[in-house]
Amino acid sequence: MEDSLMISEEDFLKILSTVRTVGDIDFIDYEPYLLCHRFERFMQMQGYASVALLIDKMMQDKNFIDFFLYKIKVGTTEMFRDPQMWLELQKNVFPKFSGETVLKIWLPDVCGDDELNTLLILLEKNNLLVKSMIYATSYSERVLDDVKMGTIEPKKMEVSLDNYKQFSSDTEFFANCFFKSDRFQCLSPKLLDKVIYLKHNVIHEEPPDNGFNLIIFRNRALYYNMSSRKTTIEKLYRSLLPGGYFAIGIGETLRGLEQNTKFVPVSKTENIFKKP
Repeated sequence: MEDSLMISEEDFLKILSTVRTVGDIDFIDYEPYLLCHRFERFMQMQGYASVALLIDKMMQDKNFIDFFLYKIKVGTTEMFRDPQMWLELQKNVFPKFSGETVLKIWLPDVCGDDELNTLLILLEKNNLLVKSMIYATSYSERVLDDVKMGTIEPKKMEVSLDNYKQFSSDTEFFANCFFKSDRFQCLSPKLLDKVIYLKHNVIHEEPPDNGFNLIIFRNRALYYNMSSRKTTIEKLYRSLLPGGYFAIGIGETLRGLEQNTKFVPVSKTENIFKKP
């Protein structure tokens, strides 16, 4: 097991200040304990023996900040993770969109392409992609560059296919959503072309658009402090259309937030809600 670097509070605040100054990202809105753990892990993996060396690198190389932000993101692991949640969307939410002329969906603070790819495949399977306008946003350009590629490593592809099989027996449809490129599988451009990719800080900036039919915000607010969680969820609530749907992680909760009384539960087990 790797030894913990145990970043001091003083050094932790120095990193926050440097990222804020150089990268214009204010991590004061995130849970300190979880964030410190991510900083420590980055230093261990990248071989930085001290916070001073890390800060020097940030100050000397402006491009390093985006690499740092990219590496400390908590990535997703595979497509169709939590298959029952996606099945719930297909069975009880997607049919409500059949009468919409334009279907607007937002994935704020994306940390990888797994959920986006899952969503695109499901929309195509349900003949909804053709009228969809999908926003994928992140504060990291590098994350967005990865998401745009739609590349899936072989091991992740195997796990994703197993997840999909719990969801549907139509594996031929799943396979046809990809093409082979070198050693990777890549999502078809006809699916990815429906996505609008934007650099955006969901905590500090206003939504990139309004009138969304669906917002998927799973396992992101876990890393925000309570104040930022409240303001961000309220912002997402306002950007939904009346009758719009909101999905969070199955291990998350809206308890303690004002929106807990505003949203109507659609699925308590899968944490899908509706704006009245």
